Amino acid sequence: MNTGKIYILTVVLLAASLIGNSQKLIKGIVVDSLSLENLPGVHIKVKHSHHAAVSDASGIFVILANPRDTLTFSFVGYGKSTQLINEEDEIMFVRMRDESIFLKEITIHDSPLFGDKKYIESPTLSTTRPLRASSSGVNFAYFTKMEKEKRKLVAMINELERARAYIEIVNDPDVREKIMNNYSISESRYYELLAHFNQTRQDVMYSANSALIINSLFSYFENASYKK
Repeated sequence: MNTGKIYILTVVLLAASLIGNSQKLIKGIVVDSLSLENLPGVHIKVKHSHHAAVSDASGIFVILANPRDTLTFSFVGYGKSTQLINEEDEIMFVRMRDESIFLKEITIHDSPLFGDKKYIESPTLSTTRPLRASSSGVNFAYFTKMEKEKRKLVAMINELERARAYIEIVNDPDVREKIMNNYSISESRYYELLAHFNQTRQDVMYSANSALIINSLFSYFENASYKK
């Protein structure tokens, strides 16, 4: 396995370990799918759970849930909506469809929402914010695909930067060979155990102390070799 493939595999293992199952506060905003106006009083519930919340006067909500839970949204006059939590989004953007029944014929005149602009421009990622970006309280550019990709890239760079010392050590051929020889394990077994280490010792992964990282790795592999 060449150095490039080893590095990529390590990064993949590191990224996989960052996906946890612990509960956290999920933030979001609920709007009308047609007018994009904020919807206050929307009832939000975590599916198969007792956790619930209600959107405030600005349509904003905060609810405790697992990263992979599903949220249900219900509001009088609107169709019930279900949405899976996306861990990549800093804040959820939920659009609910009006299901009101009109008793008489009406005429709807089309008009642009923001003049000749489709959304509020966001010149740089550093100034992009999901809320309080316009008179309506929502920066719709924040929810565009381009802005999501920017946030995803920045988050990945930050995570890798925090774990730089750890990545360099586990990809060091001398360290890897020494661990494999000391504990008589194959390269595939090395990465199998490393994946488990990533999931259980994130405190070590984010440490800038090289000595701590190396000692923790050797101690872990030594204990694992005794248990096999």
